[in-house]
Amino acid sequence: MFVNGEAIFENTEELFINAEAMYVNVQVILENENSISGNVQVILENENSISGNVQVKLENENLISVNVKVILGNENSILGNV
Repeated sequence: MFVNGEAIFENTEELFINAEAMYVNVQVILENENSISGNVQVILENENSISGNVQVKLENENLISVNVKVILGNENSILGNV
């Protein structure tokens, strides 16, 4: 999940490169029809970070809530608690 999420968040860097701050609702549909959805705050002027609450819905309809902070730039890392 995090590997796929990292690739998706890295792709958003081009979309929001000129934005100081933007709130977006994100729903990611995976190939297996599972979904990742959540509210994401994008801040790129100072800290170059994407932070937000992400909810992962699995096929068994159990939910995993994750706090995610994605650091863009040299490290390209994802920090989160599951």
